[in-house]
Amino acid sequence: MSFTLTEICTQIWEAIGRPTNIDPGTAEGFTALSLAANEAQRQVAGWKDPSTGRRMRMNCLYSSLTFPATTYDNTSTVVNNATFPYSISSTNIRTGDSDDRYIGWILEMTSGNANGERKVITDHGYLGGENTYFLDSAFSSTPTVADTFKLYKSFFSILPSDHAWVADGISSPTPTIGKGNLLEILKIRDINEGFNLTQASGITNFPDKQLNTGSPTQWNRYGNKIFMNYNVDSNKWYELEYYRLPNEMVEEDDYPEIPETYHWAMILWGIWWGHRVRRESSNAWSTSQEFVAYMRSHITDIEVGGDRSSSQISFSFERND
Repeated sequence: MSFTLTEICTQIWEAIGRPTNIDPGTAEGFTALSLAANEAQRQVAGWKDPSTGRRMRMNCLYSSLTFPATTYDNTSTVVNNATFPYSISSTNIRTGDSDDRYIGWILEMTSGNANGERKVITDHGYLGGENTYFLDSAFSSTPTVADTFKLYKSFFSILPSDHAWVADGISSPTPTIGKGNLLEILKIRDINEGFNLTQASGITNFPDKQLNTGSPTQWNRYGNKIFMNYNVDSNKWYELEYYRLPNEMVEEDDYPEIPETYHWAMILWGIWWGHRVRRESSNAWSTSQEFVAYMRSHITDIEVGGDRSSSQISFSFERND
């Protein structure tokens, strides 16, 4: 049976004894119960069986996006290769340039005495239409003014669509919930060369100081960044497949985005939430068991291998007697 947001809120409220402070007939009560209902939808969509580790995956929440890897060409205006901190400056500016934008990028000289040398940008300042790139070490041969260089990197930040630096990263799927509704990355594909990158097993796969360039073959996610095992020194496109959070319900007659089968699971989660708020430990525990039993009996055949803890919702019931 399918339930609207109002019906879900009412079912939760009635099941926990109709407390007056969250009466869905009042603006305050409806707001509180709506928050619980939307959290319930997210928890059901990202549920993991506490015994088997199997994760819920719904077809309606699979999606994909594309993002570019782009290099940027510059011409040096000031060079400091003599004293620490070493730096190169340039008036080549881009929309959205500001302090710290290029930290972690690679600066590679493309002409002059230091042609071919690469340095990691450890700090970046932007002032008066000029970028200054501070480098991890000095060049073995000192560049001169008017030498050319290019910038590129091995990581891509997941950013809101209106972020000033989004052209360098991955535009977070909308609507944005918290840090974004991209719950789990499933696959990254090199569109230009036509192959899938594999997910690295851990951070040890990538050196702390990454200077190698080429076509990446591995990726991993740490927080809201995707790191690859090579710096991408050419312009190309990637496709990212992901599992996302469901859209939030806002209006009274909105329906959950997840399938009708799981609407009752949302209500059970909301009832558990209500008993926890009211410190009714025994009722909360019995409801948690009913919720888990329901989820196990209705879990889909969709299953994703591997546990990407950095991008997953962490969810569990607790018993506090």
